[in-house]
Amino acid sequence: MKLARCSSREPYECKKDWPDNCFVQAGNCGIVFDAKHEEGGYETAFFEAFPKYQQGSTFIRGEGKTIEEAEASAFAQHLRFKDCTHAEGYDARGYTNGCGFCKTCGMFASKVIPLTTHCVVCDALTQDAEDKHGNYYCDAHKDHIKQEDKHWVQIKLESMRDYLKTRTL
Repeated sequence: MKLARCSSREPYECKKDWPDNCFVQAGNCGIVFDAKHEEGGYETAFFEAFPKYQQGSTFIRGEGKTIEEAEASAFAQHLRFKDCTHAEGYDARGYTNGCGFCKTCGMFASKVIPLTTHCVVCDALTQDAEDKHGNYYCDAHKDHIKQEDKHWVQIKLESMRDYLKTRTL
């Protein structure tokens, strides 16, 4: 069976038959940031898989009380995604970077919807870089973004154990 990388312990031996071309990782204590949760987030066992399908690659995350439960949740998603033909197409759900969700099974995939954003310098279709004002820059022009216009994200962790109160990602 496949081994899943774990950050806090020895590798986890998978209970499910994951494809050879699928990277997997797991942990007993993952943090989920969730503004809807009363404490701003929660901790959970998790199992993450990065399968490659004929229709494209995706990210799957399962959660549970144990890694085994999390893997079972992730594997159920994997089977649903793997068996879907994605014939109904994809819904952008607000994404402009070519990503979308299968209208049938809900699989998230990249490069399934045409780009709609253009570089403000050369007008090429791009999603390479974005400033905090919503302007896009192709790879050749991303150095045009001023330092003060770059994105900086701060997340406050209140009552989530005794982690640092504020971290910059």
